[in-house]
Amino acid sequence: MTSFVNKLGAIAAGALAFSAFSGAAQAQTTFGSANITVSAKVLKECQLVTAPASTLPFGSISVLGTGNFNATNSSFVVKCSKGTAYTIAIDAGQNSANCGGSRCMKHASLNEYLKYALYRDSGYATAWGVPTSVNVTSTGRANVTYNIYAQIANADADVNEGDYSDTVALTLTY
Repeated sequence: MTSFVNKLGAIAAGALAFSAFSGAAQAQTTFGSANITVSAKVLKECQLVTAPASTLPFGSISVLGTGNFNATNSSFVVKCSKGTAYTIAIDAGQNSANCGGSRCMKHASLNEYLKYALYRDSGYATAWGVPTSVNVTSTGRANVTYNIYAQIANADADVNEGDYSDTVALTLTY
């Protein structure tokens, strides 16, 4: 009986070993393969993250001085996908036809106009031109801030007293 139990134990151990070996072999057996393509389409896009202030006030100005008149500045923020070419334009305003194509504000009740200019820098050297625009290619998706400074040249301020205003449109194209 001892030999029968030993033989039975040997057979059971062999079956167990074969089963473990057989399972390992099955786990490594290749029955087929496939490629999986992972893809994405990054959009070409831009957005005006922060719009400029809705007013760019000069406040009350005294035309008896000799210097130019500067308005409170404003800024806006643009964000675009990397490599996206975009254009920023500020038009000539609602009254430019009455001022030879230049930007100008109209008197509230008189048919009189006060010329002004918009600039990109605080030194009033780089204009937001009419009809030119600013062309940019995004180097990444970081926010880019642009400034608007307004100025009335003293020579253009020989006008009647009163309130003057104009509206310009900022356009972001990509």
